[in-house]
Amino acid sequence: VTTVAVDTDYNEIDAVINVSYDYLSSLGLTGYEAGMTSAILFNGVDAGTYTENGGRYDIRITSDINDYLISESTLSMIRLHSLSGKDIALPSLSELEMRNALSSINHEDRVKSVGVSATLTTESTTAITERVNEYLRENPLPAGVSVSEGGLGELVSDAMGPIIQAIVIAVFFVYMVMVLVFERFKQPLLVMLTVPFCIIGVIVSLVVFNSTLNLVSILGVVSLAGMLVNNGIIMVDYINQKREEERTELCRREGIDFSFMTATEMVGLLPHETELEFLKRHTREGTSSRLRPILMSSLTTILGVIPMAIATGEGAEIYAPLGQVIMGGLTTSLFITLFLMPVLYYLSERANLRRVYSKKGE
Repeated sequence: VTTVAVDTDYNEIDAVINVSYDYLSSLGLTGYEAGMTSAILFNGVDAGTYTENGGRYDIRITSDINDYLISESTLSMIRLHSLSGKDIALPSLSELEMRNALSSINHEDRVKSVGVSATLTTESTTAITERVNEYLRENPLPAGVSVSEGGLGELVSDAMGPIIQAIVIAVFFVYMVMVLVFERFKQPLLVMLTVPFCIIGVIVSLVVFNSTLNLVSILGVVSLAGMLVNNGIIMVDYINQKREEERTELCRREGIDFSFMTATEMVGLLPHETELEFLKRHTREGTSSRLRPILMSSLTTILGVIPMAIATGEGAEIYAPLGQVIMGGLTTSLFITLFLMPVLYYLSERANLRRVYSKKGE
């Protein structure tokens, strides 16, 4: 005997249909036919997918029998067509038994819980969560009743902590690498200024494309931590090299012994006016000479993510914010590197020269 339970909203009981497989063969029916009919009537069956105009739709075969009170008269309307061509009424091969049903009580963390779920079609998860929280603040729940997020909202909340840690660790490692390259502590901080400024481009890009700062876009910010500093490293390292090369060449001409000195220790061997002249000239020339490679490296990346940022096909709402964040952050970083960083570099190094020569009494 196979039992199919049907929940009804009218009398809060279960309708149990008992089908005898011994009797099916005499009617010319198989167990598969009876089982499939019951599944379609009371639960629905997935029948495949349908594709049209680039969209993909699930096909599910269902019936409206659950909209009625389950009774003998309801079952008498159901007919089964066997492979032999016979038209058989469902009551002729089954019997209906009505009995009280026990309500299921769900528990989570040993606490009774009720789940409320929905499928979003317009607003984002963040907007819906804010509206729900605002409603709960205006309409407090009774004592002893609490609310917790689940599904995607819970996933975002749980992921925020590790993502922030990843951003901090990424920024720290990027800074330490630049300290090893520049052999200085302040110049890497100058290059790292592009990271907070990129937030401007990220926000503007999300607003333009009407996107939200979700989990995917935050992951894009993490990836930007290492990409943004590339242009700054190219420019600052090139200017430093040109200054060191000319300083070394002039020290050789003047017969100044700079053996066993690092590039930082050599600052101060030449007159203050000479070092200032090196700083002005190489900052100006270094910025202009690095303009082309910086533009090429930035534009290739920005143009490469544009198809992702403007995508509108199936699943685009998931990965499009990633491209939008990268495009906006890199665009802001490009302008900061070309226009603001040379000025800040010149002011910072000029203050450093004044400090060095003031200690020498010059």
